[in-house]
Amino acid sequence: MFKVESELLRGIAETESCVIAGRSAFFILQQHPNHLSILIQASAEYRVERVTRKQNMTKEEARSSG
Repeated sequence: MFKVESELLRGIAETESCVIAGRSAFFILQQHPNHLSILIQASAEYRVERVTRKQNMTKEEARSSG
């Protein structure tokens, strides 16, 4: 599956501009001349708060699940 996914992502990147979120593109396209990687990450406390709301967990459960 990785091989097929890699070929697909490389093909897209060669023919047009694109934004690929996830899907191992940071690794697959690391040698592409126009490659740009951006990591967007929330603070640990924000992530714990979000998990507690979405998963109906305590803060302790949310911290231990990640």
